[in-house]
Amino acid sequence: MRESLEWLTTYFFRLRVSSSDGYGLYPVWSPYAVFVGRLLRHLVNAIITTSAQSFTRAASQSSDAELGTPQSVL
Repeated sequence: MRESLEWLTTYFFRLRVSSSDGYGLYPVWSPYAVFVGRLLRHLVNAIITTSAQSFTRAASQSSDAELGTPQSVL
């Protein structure tokens, strides 16, 4: 997911920078703006969800390990 997001942002950045007409990407990509926005939104949401799940798993595993021994409670 991250690779796709990085590739898309790099691709659009290079297109914008190489545009010589001064209008950027909007004239060419305006018919697709809604769809590209949805795609980017889904990619970012998936990355956030995956990261949050891994952080939650890591936090629960570390707290379980700490609470597993009586010495850590005392």
